[in-house]
Amino acid sequence: MADPITATLGAVSLGTGLLGGAASAAGTAQQSAAQQQSYQYQAALAAQNQQIANQNESYALVQGEQVAAQSGAKTQNIIAQTKAAQGASGLNVNTGSEAKVRDSEQMLGQTEQTAIRSSAAKTAYDYDISGFQAGEQSQMYTAAAANTKAAAPLAEAASLLGSASSVSSKWSGLQSSGAFSGVGSTLSGLTNSFSFS
Repeated sequence: MADPITATLGAVSLGTGLLGGAASAAGTAQQSAAQQQSYQYQAALAAQNQQIANQNESYALVQGEQVAAQSGAKTQNIIAQTKAAQGASGLNVNTGSEAKVRDSEQMLGQTEQTAIRSSAAKTAYDYDISGFQAGEQSQMYTAAAANTKAAAPLAEAASLLGSASSVSSKWSGLQSSGAFSGVGSTLSGLTNSFSFS
């Protein structure tokens, strides 16, 4: 007959293993939910960064065009002042070097405007790339959240199976050590002693 203390401790050990398995599965479920929420937050943040980058791209193009227009107006003002000064000197402003001077001023102004637009386009392109990358990151986080949600039941099942395997090993070890020998007949005897027939 088995020692009652050994049998009790064995039963407590098995029960603790079962409770530990349930707690582990619950912890795995909570961890999966937290991971999913984290991915969803990061996806939303990346999507917001994409939106900001797209707005900055548009702003850079508009601002570049405004600066280029101001440069064009400044160039036209310079050309007008040059022509007025040439005319005040009594020169023929429509021919010769006087006209070429103004043509050069016009060409320099156009070069400056082209440089301004080019710089704005480069800035806008950088924002476009940044927005694209943020959009891709958002999609990756969204996919990771979906994968985490899909994998959660498998992780919980694996946790429960691991606990069941551990409890099974404990049960087998306790039985082979004889911890539960005679427990069945003791239980049967207790049942018979409480019989009311």
